[in-house]
Amino acid sequence: MHDLGITEKFILANLCIRTGRSSDALKLLEHLVKVNNPPEWVFSNLAGLYIELDRADEGLSLFRWLRTQHQNSRITEGWAILSASAGREDEVISWFDCREEQRITDRLIRDLYYIANDKNKSALALVCAECLYRRHKGIEERFLLGNALLTAGRPYEALQYLRDSYLEGYDKESAYYNALYESFIEGKPVAGEIEDFILTKLSKAGLKDKQTEEFVYILLDINAYETALPFLKKLARKDIRQWLPAYIEAAIKSGRENDLVYFLQKELERNDLTLKEKEGHLYALIDMKSDADITPYLKIFAYEIGKDWMSLYEETLLQMGRRDELLDLWKTQAMKPDISTEKKRSIAFRMLDADFKKSAENVFFELAHESPPDDQDVAGLLFLCGPTPDKSIIAWLEARARSSSGVERAKWVNHLLNVNAVPLAIDIMEADFQQTRQTPLLFDTYLNALVMSGRVNTLSRVIIKETDMEGNPGRLQNFAKLAFQENQLTAATRAYKKLLTLTPDNHEAIKRLGLISFFNGKPSEAESYLSRYISADKGDYEVYYYYGEVLLHKNDGKRAKRYYQLALEEVRKIEAKDLSTKKIQALLLYRNGKINESLTLFRNLLNDAPYDKNLINDFVYVLLEIGDYKEAEKILSAIN
Repeated sequence: MHDLGITEKFILANLCIRTGRSSDALKLLEHLVKVNNPPEWVFSNLAGLYIELDRADEGLSLFRWLRTQHQNSRITEGWAILSASAGREDEVISWFDCREEQRITDRLIRDLYYIANDKNKSALALVCAECLYRRHKGIEERFLLGNALLTAGRPYEALQYLRDSYLEGYDKESAYYNALYESFIEGKPVAGEIEDFILTKLSKAGLKDKQTEEFVYILLDINAYETALPFLKKLARKDIRQWLPAYIEAAIKSGRENDLVYFLQKELERNDLTLKEKEGHLYALIDMKSDADITPYLKIFAYEIGKDWMSLYEETLLQMGRRDELLDLWKTQAMKPDISTEKKRSIAFRMLDADFKKSAENVFFELAHESPPDDQDVAGLLFLCGPTPDKSIIAWLEARARSSSGVERAKWVNHLLNVNAVPLAIDIMEADFQQTRQTPLLFDTYLNALVMSGRVNTLSRVIIKETDMEGNPGRLQNFAKLAFQENQLTAATRAYKKLLTLTPDNHEAIKRLGLISFFNGKPSEAESYLSRYISADKGDYEVYYYYGEVLLHKNDGKRAKRYYQLALEEVRKIEAKDLSTKKIQALLLYRNGKINESLTLFRNLLNDAPYDKNLINDFVYVLLEIGDYKEAEKILSAIN
């Protein structure tokens, strides 16, 4: 290469450029321009090579040096292009301002514009675009200026230059739309222009769905809801999940609720959609809260899908006051042969909540008809019927009780007792008394029925007879306790004495026999039982009190006082006292010399229970004991 002349080297460099050997060409030209006076085309090619090889900063250094060595316009142009490529926007603008504009060629200005545009140097691009527009004012120059203004953040100014050029190609159309949209964002009055632009695009035949969707999104962005509606409707029919919400929102915001309701109704009537696909439409129709009758649709969903839709259908019928339809619906469901017990029970409760008491009772009766006595449906039916059910329910309970036996019969009879069919219950148990006697639970129920019917004499006779035949201590204790509670002291004594022969240390029997002996006026026998009870460290306020009474009867006042004191201490420990306990407390206060406290308590008790004969007798006794005949007479007069 060293043997080549200058001309041959330039030819070789040019050949390297043409054959794509840019790096070799750059090396040759760098050397040649430093030591020789090359032709002008070399500078343009050299600047282009630096840019092509992305070495603009390196080339800029060389061209700055060349500008100090030569007065050549091509060198200056190369420097300007390299400066723009290197991002030295301000330097190029300063140079631009200092030169006479007409001395800069169109070609250079265009090159600088495109370089600045590629480098996002909006200020330089705008200077170049304005210069070109002042020179020519053609469509192309209008577009360049509009695009430069848009890039510089002045979209509304850009519009006046882009409006005439947007039909020339996609890039120009894109710039026009971007200027429109950014102007809209800035609050400029261009919504109508955007709307017209989008409608023009949507009116073109052959648009793909994706393109249509993009344009519709734009209409929604600019709040052109009414314009978007026809297109949204078509999209919603194709893709319910994506577009139905948008269509609903647009219809509401544009005040076209009636159209929306009609659309939703028509969609619900389509045969090419599954119910699952229609759910969104029905939910939307419900949310509309329009005057349209949605029950036909709810009914279909309720019967076909069930679950939440059935609940919603029921709730809607109830809110609309269509109670007959609601009741028919529940009856139809309850009569289904394959309905589960749980669902049927749920229907009965819903009927009850809706105040269809008789219908609920019928469903519960169907559920309970063949159920065991302790089943929840039997309990539900009896709760619903209350204490006085219809004769049909009584007859059903009677039939179930008579057809059952043993423990199960006891439970059915107990249901009869709970609905106040006491004579009927007794009749059932006495009709097969042998079975009643042989079933402890049934026999206990029988005794309870006698108490409920007030047949305490019969109760006493039955207990005495059974006591003679019973050998089970537990059963005997139950007989004795019941007889004692009902004041059937003869039967209680019989049962407790037999119990005591079987279990000599039975403290309850000892205590009760002591009390019964006292009540029957047998102080010596009472003392024997009560002292035996106390000696076993089983004393309580009641035993202490009555034992004190026995001792007082024997004129052993000193010992009696000790037990009165013990009784009062014990009774005061009881927080929740019933009337019987309070009566004994009042007597104990008197026996312990606390007369005023005793009288105060008696008076308070008499205010609470003015007709309690035992209370009146005890109070009058104390008054007579202390010589207050006047108050005693007053109390007795009040009850006569």
